[in-house]
Amino acid sequence: DLHILCEEAKWGQLKRVITTVTSGEQQDVSEDDFDYSEWTSDDLKRELRKKEGPYEWTPLMLSCVRAPLDLLALLVQTEPAACLIADKSGSLPIHFLSCWRRGNFVDVLLKVMVESAPVS
Repeated sequence: DLHILCEEAKWGQLKRVITTVTSGEQQDVSEDDFDYSEWTSDDLKRELRKKEGPYEWTPLMLSCVRAPLDLLALLVQTEPAACLIADKSGSLPIHFLSCWRRGNFVDVLLKVMVESAPVS
C-alpha cells in the first residue's frame, strides 16, 4: 500500500500511483505486488488520510523526512486534509517538516498547504 512505498522511500513508484489514479486513466498500476488499477480518486484520498503503525502515521508523515519537495507538494495537493491529521502523539505533518527539514522546505510546503486548503 502507499504506507509501504513511503516507508521504503520508493518515491518514483509513489508518484506514478498518485498521478495515474488522479488522472483517471485506466492503466495497470501495480507496485510491489499491490494493484492500484481499480482505485478511484476517493480511494487514493482515503489511503492518504489513513493512519497506520505504532505511531499512527499517514503517508504524508512518512514522507516528510526524506521525500523530494515535488512529491510532498503532490501529496498535499492530492489530499489537503492529510495536513490536519495528527499522529498518536498529536504531531501534525508540519511538525515533522519543521523538525527534520531545513532550507525552504517548510516555507514552500506551507504555501502549498494554504493554496490547497478547501475554502470554507
